[in-house]
Amino acid sequence: MSINDFNVPGRFGERRYRIYWSTAVVNMEYFIKAKTTNGKVRITDASGLNVTLIGMTEENRKFTWNSKRAEYTGTGRVYVGVGSIGLRLTAETSGTRIKTSARPFSKKK
Repeated sequence: MSINDFNVPGRFGERRYRIYWSTAVVNMEYFIKAKTTNGKVRITDASGLNVTLIGMTEENRKFTWNSKRAEYTGTGRVYVGVGSIGLRLTAETSGTRIKTSARPFSKKK
């Protein structure tokens, strides 16, 4: 699910952006720093990962980033044992734009 697609103006230098997705039971966020150089956006830092799950425990946390992409993935295991859901929050650069997306997806027990 695409959340946001925005332009990063080159004249402001490096800027900090909050990348997040929030529902009643799943909240995910982190911050990236990005700047435009030679007409292309590059991620210069990603940090501050925060994941809050209601009625679930988090497993398999992975947070990676490079100059073109930052991504959190993990698993939310439901307390009552009915299964788990996969979690993903991504920020990708393309030209002068940053596109953010979140993808909760079901997993088998």
